Amino acid sequence: GGRLAVWHDMYCYCCWQEDPKKQQQTVLDVSDERQRTVVHTENAMSEVKEEEDTPHTFMVKFQRKGPLSIDKTDIHNVVIKDVAGPLIDWNESQASEHQIRRYDRIVQVNGKKISGVDVDLHIEDKGRADVLLTLQRPVKRKLTLHRPGKLGVDLQYRKSSAKPWLTNITDGLVLQWNQENPSQIVTAHDRLVAVNSREELDGVIDEVRGPSPTLVLDVLHYGIGLH
Repeated sequence: GGRLAVWHDMYCYCCWQEDPKKQQQTVLDVSDERQRTVVHTENAMSEVKEEEDTPHTFMVKFQRKGPLSIDKTDIHNVVIKDVAGPLIDWNESQASEHQIRRYDRIVQVNGKKISGVDVDLHIEDKGRADVLLTLQRPVKRKLTLHRPGKLGVDLQYRKSSAKPWLTNITDGLVLQWNQENPSQIVTAHDRLVAVNSREELDGVIDEVRGPSPTLVLDVLHYGIGLH
């Protein structure tokens, strides 16, 4: 089985999980009030357009040749992990606004809705020479949260995840942000890209556990279940 680690209120509990679907699944509970250094690094959010307010979908079609680099660790939000292989060929033939980007969500393959459970089966359909993807471009959200107060959100990820994703938004600073900024909300299955400009997972954990009175969260919003 895989190792399951749960962070909750500054303590780490580890156990062995036999369910293969939860292999190496990690839940980071960042609801602790003490979670609170600003390090400046290049922000991966620059890959996403700023002028969009809601996610939009578009379609791409290419010849199937080799596997795609995708992140299916959140089975409800399968995203492009790296633009490689046939996706590079597509991008070279398209204007910038039609190019595939990291973190684009795969909504459908060959006209069929997919999840992390069955996406590979649809992409590798031997009866088709081409692959037709319906993709969703996420939008940027930048949340500035001020302590004291708990975040009231969990983060889930695996070692192979492109970025952790949000779950279990409950009473706390994130829910308060949503209530005060209805056009800039974040929801379950959105991806957390950076906290206080730190993008690496250890840095994100350091920031939410640290003493900073202000947390700036860079989030990719997909609006799953909303749009």
